[in-house]
Amino acid sequence: MSNFKENVYFSSRISVKERACFETGIKLGALYHILCGIPISSNIEVIKSIEKGIEAAISCQPYVKYVKININRKRIKGDKSSEFAYDEITGEVIRAELIVEYETIQILAKIDWVEELKYPLMFIEKITEKVHRISSIYIYPGSNENEALAQSVLRVIRGIDKFMTWPVSVNRN
Repeated sequence: MSNFKENVYFSSRISVKERACFETGIKLGALYHILCGIPISSNIEVIKSIEKGIEAAISCQPYVKYVKININRKRIKGDKSSEFAYDEITGEVIRAELIVEYETIQILAKIDWVEELKYPLMFIEKITEKVHRISSIYIYPGSNENEALAQSVLRVIRGIDKFMTWPVSVNRN
């Protein structure tokens, strides 16, 4: 859990939302560039192990709350029918989703191949502002509290109640 000491390295003019978007971009770029070029085959166990391994690695980064990678199995050509029959991961096979939380901002971002663009698009799907704390709460005694305190003091002076200090343990016998 960050205590936000790193904020001294960022401009105070950057909003929390802008910083959350920056952090998300870093994670998307890392995820994409880690995956690209990894040798792969159509073996389902190989694909699953790569997905899980990269998910675990990305989840180690600050502010990442969720990451899911889906490699498009239909596009993987390598079947290891020979020693050299393998494929490599490209942007065409990467589908990923991650959630980054920075302070009160939660961002859902994705990577997906967009055939129309012929491009692995990284994009923010949703930004949610979570309210963790509205403000500090201060409680000031009002007239009823002062009146109750005065009545308690009067009961002690008149001998009706005993003088007590806190914490009080009450004998209910």
